[in-house]
Amino acid sequence: MRWRSPWFLLIFLSQISWSQRSGHVHIACNGVAHFIITDSLGRRAGFDPRIGVKYEEIPNSGYGLACCGSIDTSEAVEEAWEFMFLESVDALFTEKYAIEFIGRGRGIYSGDVYAQQTLSRWTTLRFRGVIDSLESVFYKFTFTNDSSQLPTLRKVVDTTTFRQDLNNCYHLNLVRSPLYQNLATEIRKVDSLLALGDTLATIRELLQFENLLEQASGDTTKIMHDGYKILKEDASILVTALNAWRGTITQSATWSNTVYVVADVEIIGTTLTIAPGTTVKFFENTGLTVSGILAADGSSGRITLTGISSSVFWNGISVLSSCHATANLAYASIQNAGIAIAVGILAPVSSEHFSVLNS
Repeated sequence: MRWRSPWFLLIFLSQISWSQRSGHVHIACNGVAHFIITDSLGRRAGFDPRIGVKYEEIPNSGYGLACCGSIDTSEAVEEAWEFMFLESVDALFTEKYAIEFIGRGRGIYSGDVYAQQTLSRWTTLRFRGVIDSLESVFYKFTFTNDSSQLPTLRKVVDTTTFRQDLNNCYHLNLVRSPLYQNLATEIRKVDSLLALGDTLATIRELLQFENLLEQASGDTTKIMHDGYKILKEDASILVTALNAWRGTITQSATWSNTVYVVADVEIIGTTLTIAPGTTVKFFENTGLTVSGILAADGSSGRITLTGISSSVFWNGISVLSSCHATANLAYASIQNAGIAIAVGILAPVSSEHFSVLNS
């Protein structure tokens, strides 16, 4: 049987009045971590256990213990530290925050970011990870009271965080040997390849890391569900950071420079723009499906869509039969595709100065 402290009740009651206005953010973290949130002006709110300092620099914010304890002394004590922020409703604003979680022991931390943009619109963003005493894990949080845009929460992952999470998962028995050693080997390879600037080989090693996770998934003698989810998120973030794409695109996006397609990509109800001079390299047996808008104008720099090497064939572009599907390609080349472009009935496709090679 759990109980709520008077402090939690005070925060809860304040939420009732605060939530009647837009621009309300509420962050709650459960587990072995404090956190500090910093706005674009460098103002902070939260608590730093490394130096024992509480920050209250962000206007209209508060940070404190939300709930704790249990009447059953055999249960582990849980604490939640909450941050709240209330912005004026009189003007539109967008703010980018950095959130640093700081460990106060080794364990799992988790929680929610509740972002209310208007009286009738709110978003809940969840986070979960592992951490050790005085270690840090960073997230980027973007909030706006413009209801046409959604708030976002993204973990910041580099190879140091990647290795830190793997080691903590191992010590918490979320990942077991020999899988742990195999995953650690893959991270060492990723480190070395990044240092060499070999993007394609780095992506391949990260995909191999994911394959090892998939092969072990569901086998609790190798990996627990929390370990799988946390490490899969880390690997996916690193793959995305290398301009590698897969899955569905449901918000407008732009491809530029060198793009890697590591699994099938589908544009759904939005626009994918391929910038002039871009080279898109597809892994074997992957393709691009258009049930939105594909805009590729290479008039100021030719666009190339090809396999990851001259010996790799990909599946080409498929434009579906839909009133929402449109493909416009100008000054572009498709190379090494099984079928360069497959067009559905009545699907509008335009091409200008367009070439197909070895397809």
